Amino acid sequence: MNYYIVYYSAELLLLWIICIIFFIYLIEKIIYKKDLNKNYLSFVSFLLIFVLYNILFLNLNVNEPLYLLDNYFVYVNCIQNIKSFILFLSLIFFIFLYNFLNIVKLPIFEYIILILIIILSLFLMLSTNHLFYLFLFLEMVNLSLYVLIGLNKNSNFGIEIAYKYFIQSSYVTIVGLFGISLIYFRGGTLFISELHFLMTSYPSDNLLYFAFFLIFITFFFKLGLFPLHNWVADLYQNAHLSTVVFISVVPKLPYVYVILELYYVVNISRFIFFFLILIGFLSVVYGSIFALYEASIRRLLGYGSIVHMGFVILGISTFELQGVGSAFFYLISYTLLVLNFFLVLLLFIDRKSDNDEVFIIDNITSMNIILNKNTLLSVIFSFIILSLAGLPFFVGFFSKLYVLLSLISYGYLFLVFILLFINILSTLYYIRLIRFILFIEEKTNKIVQRPTGVVYSSLLYNAIVFLFILNILILFFHNYVLLFILNNIIIFF
Repeated sequence: MNYYIVYYSAELLLLWIICIIFFIYLIEKIIYKKDLNKNYLSFVSFLLIFVLYNILFLNLNVNEPLYLLDNYFVYVNCIQNIKSFILFLSLIFFIFLYNFLNIVKLPIFEYIILILIIILSLFLMLSTNHLFYLFLFLEMVNLSLYVLIGLNKNSNFGIEIAYKYFIQSSYVTIVGLFGISLIYFRGGTLFISELHFLMTSYPSDNLLYFAFFLIFITFFFKLGLFPLHNWVADLYQNAHLSTVVFISVVPKLPYVYVILELYYVVNISRFIFFFLILIGFLSVVYGSIFALYEASIRRLLGYGSIVHMGFVILGISTFELQGVGSAFFYLISYTLLVLNFFLVLLLFIDRKSDNDEVFIIDNITSMNIILNKNTLLSVIFSFIILSLAGLPFFVGFFSKLYVLLSLISYGYLFLVFILLFINILSTLYYIRLIRFILFIEEKTNKIVQRPTGVVYSSLLYNAIVFLFILNILILFFHNYVLLFILNNIIIFF
């Protein structure tokens, strides 16, 4: 079997899918004089399932890094498993998008192409062994995200966040490219595998550490960590909900993997270590405090993402097998919970029949309008909220427990006590959501009518229940999930 064909099969299939969609769009435009409709999402989803099948069952089972194409790309099982998880999240996202298009009219052809380009770019970004190509594929992701965020052109706030994200993202990308130039100036190479040996040979070269510091800033912005966070809450509130779902779920795992890959190069640097600890801690503190004053569900999720990404960075900062494994377990459980949250949140959107106006019940005091008449949805939503809060014994409790235990093993007992105190504060705004779901009577919300203008497919409800069951399984088998993650990331240790 040809290793190259097997290794690049997922990327090649994604390129073929993009070409097929282009061809179908041209046929529809030229012959039938009409645009694509949302039914083509089912066709694209079927093709992505085929790509997922290809990744899962055409695996080379390579536990050691296999460098290909003159060392520009690397193959390892860990990357293949991350690609599989990205495709799984994308398929669930397409279920969300299929129902979202019943409410908001979007240019479906452009939307599908942009999503596929982002997935392809994330795959290539994971596989590359060269810093320049890493930023090239990252910029492909950025350019597509700029367009996705700017699609909410009917809202002044949507246009504002599009410009804000574009300007800030461009600036931090320039900062990262400057760091790459410094690395090449000092070391004469940009291959990540070679840089590890370079940093080991020159452990006192502060210019190289400063260069990696600039690159880390770029990825910290993508994750929305403090102090590069001021776009997060605005984007969660003002961009199209489908765009928010995709940005908050799909790209995070590849970004964190790249951070781990770069941290492996400079793990001997105490400066980088304390930098990660500081960024993670400040992110947890900032997000927890500002979320206490939020009445908007979407902005609350934005500040919550800052907190959760802070915990992930704290886990990675130890650069121990248990700590990094707990960080990835935290990230996987968080993305599944948030995706389940957004699928439920889609039920909070309505379109008035008289003027076709779209609105979302975004105030936490009105959540019981949807949930207090549906016991199953109330149970699912309460489970998600309590898991995100980290209450015993939910999924979020074990994910935070593993991260805190890794910090204790590293000797940061005082930091753990502070994080526990902050986490108690952060549970307040999550428990407040439970209060408005279960203990506020509907008669207090007479002003807001129950949405009835949108018909959702049964596939949406099935996806909500499926993710809920999946989170339950992760809760009961969290040890096995963690062992699977440790088996994948052990190549860095």
